[in-house]
Amino acid sequence: MLVTGVSLVGIIVSFIFFSRELKHIFLEVDSNPGNLVWLMLLLAISLVTFHMGLAKSLMYILLGFKHFTQRGTNQFLLRQLSAMLSSNAILLGSLSFLIVFAMIAANFSFLYKEIEEANLDKQYPFDIIANINAEQEGSIPLEQAKETIESYMPIDWSKVYNGYSTNERTFHKHTIWQGDKYQDVDMFMKESDVNELLQELGSKPLNLENQFAIFSDMPGIQGADFSEASFNHKGQTYTLSHVVESMPMFLWSYFVIVVPDEVVEGMEISQTAVAITLEEGPFDAQKLQDALSYSYKIEENNYSILSSDYRVKEQRRLYAAAFSAIFIVGALYLAVVFILLAMAILALKILSNLRDDEKKYRLLNRLGVNEELQRKTLAKQIFVFFTFPIVVPICLSIPITIILNQFIDLAGFSAMLNFNIVSVSIVVVIGMIYFLYFMVTFGLTKKYVIQRR
Repeated sequence: MLVTGVSLVGIIVSFIFFSRELKHIFLEVDSNPGNLVWLMLLLAISLVTFHMGLAKSLMYILLGFKHFTQRGTNQFLLRQLSAMLSSNAILLGSLSFLIVFAMIAANFSFLYKEIEEANLDKQYPFDIIANINAEQEGSIPLEQAKETIESYMPIDWSKVYNGYSTNERTFHKHTIWQGDKYQDVDMFMKESDVNELLQELGSKPLNLENQFAIFSDMPGIQGADFSEASFNHKGQTYTLSHVVESMPMFLWSYFVIVVPDEVVEGMEISQTAVAITLEEGPFDAQKLQDALSYSYKIEENNYSILSSDYRVKEQRRLYAAAFSAIFIVGALYLAVVFILLAMAILALKILSNLRDDEKKYRLLNRLGVNEELQRKTLAKQIFVFFTFPIVVPICLSIPITIILNQFIDLAGFSAMLNFNIVSVSIVVVIGMIYFLYFMVTFGLTKKYVIQRR
């Protein structure tokens, strides 16, 4: 029981520290993702040793309950299971980890797909969005770009807006993006520009009166504290209104300070951006992206780089879909293989012992145990052996779901996604497949083992 208890503590600790490390990765700049690998290794070892200890002790403990063992064929059943579980303890622990890994792979593949779609809407809130770098050689001017876009699909709406800066880092001091490693300066946007963009997206506009709002699409903004941040403009003090942690990417910046229009007077324009909405209809997104791209030469290295100030949402969607299809299919394939492998090994283990089981159930028959009771005893024996490595993985689906929802929240998609239903569905599907294998194995076994009087 000591091994079982220590292993259980190891399983609990691995999940607790995995959750803490995940939060640390998102909210701190000095995190080490490699720690997650060690925690997964701890989980694997703990699962195997937990089942080894439980397999060797559980039946022994149950055999100590005299009232239970004296009823029907319970003593026979427990001795059968004790022999089966003890001799296959390492195997059952390994299968349990395979099932847990399969559940994680299946959950993560669906999570990746959901986050990919939500992230696309965050990074590309409009059909085309651009951050124009007019100083870069070969950069395509806005009017020329609009003519190119119109040749593929008519433009329904467009908005040119700016990012303003004082070349200071006052607000960055309240975030994790501070210190010598970061050279970004505070970026400001006019309230009227943001409201036009939000209106086009169907979102509620801002109403800032002597206040400012922080917009960001970076998970690290959750660790920032702007409660004491304020600034003065022409004798007026502006204080924090609220922080939006799931802002679409309007500008290239860790975060944007949205202020009343008069505040940007005297600030220099740091970025110029364009948001474009196209009319409905099909178009060749890849060709349009290519037409909006240009190459420039790196003199010191003597090679050219293909770049584009304009990002076509549909082209990025197609590119992301092609990559995610490989990843998702691969993860689901591994999950299915691991589940089927686990069930096939359990079934083969039971079927390989048919001769021994037949002898023992023949003895039960000679002792006067009828066919119906033999069938029930065999069903319990196979059911316990089959479910032994899956009970813990099903229980672990709860902390797995909690961590996945934590990941969604830290990534800034909590308002868009909830993974509870998907996780429950995966458990149900695995359970149904497992039950089907159990019924097939039991059906084959009872034909050979059950003795008729």
